[in-house]
Amino acid sequence: MFHADGHAACNPSFLGESFYTPCIVENVWYRVVVTYDDTVRKLYINDTLKLVNPTAVGCAIGSSTDGISIGMATYGGGSYPYPFKGVIDDIQIYSSVLTDSQVVHLYDTCGSITLEPSNTPPSGDGVISYTMASNVTGATYQWQQNAGTGFLNLSNTAPYSGVTTPTLTITGVTASMNNYLYRCLVSNSRGCADTTTSTLLTTEVKNILTDDMVSIYPNPTKTTLFVRLPKSNYTGTIQLLNEIGQLIEEKEIAGQTNSVDMSNLPEGVYLIKINADGQIIYKKTLKM
Repeated sequence: MFHADGHAACNPSFLGESFYTPCIVENVWYRVVVTYDDTVRKLYINDTLKLVNPTAVGCAIGSSTDGISIGMATYGGGSYPYPFKGVIDDIQIYSSVLTDSQVVHLYDTCGSITLEPSNTPPSGDGVISYTMASNVTGATYQWQQNAGTGFLNLSNTAPYSGVTTPTLTITGVTASMNNYLYRCLVSNSRGCADTTTSTLLTTEVKNILTDDMVSIYPNPTKTTLFVRLPKSNYTGTIQLLNEIGQLIEEKEIAGQTNSVDMSNLPEGVYLIKINADGQIIYKKTLKM
């Protein structure tokens, strides 16, 4: 059990009143504040007022040449002194009595940003969201943009929404926004403030590939088959397979138009497997 030490001559019943409910447990930190203004003694544990003792009259604070003992109750008789059984991390002594509000906010900490926004490219429909998180108490949020002239606060006007929340959404990303930077300011009324890392917006959308976007010609062919992609910046492979799926030849994609030599192959049906940026397309061709 925890109790606040006091002087029995001033308040004989203080021991019974000062027990902490619920019981304290091992290996847990507690914040303890005691104030005394010549009349009233108050005990706060973890920012909560646990005891108000207005009966401690006659123990006025005055001048003394006595030393201060911390972590050891040295007064009294019998089995005294009583050592404190635990770990004391920090001690603060004030020259004036703290108010209730000051005690509640005495051990405020700012907290920190627990999730940084990532450099995720926009989706195919031009929408992107940047999300951050923090454990700052009572946090407020403000997203900012740097288009090349410094960071400025954003407002909830198109294409932006959620500018004062942990998630910023941009609807309708345009090519002109390429390489814009975004960050979020986190603050609260107690003066805590922090800023996320800057995230870079890149407007290039992934090269989407569908079956109708890939053409092969001439088909049928006697010698060379050409495979044409919609763009020249795909990476991957083109495979030539026989009718039962066995690999005959494989080559790297090299530009928008790629050739496959079929001149030495027997006549029959063959498959062309295109793996472009991880997207798989199959085409069928006839060798004559």
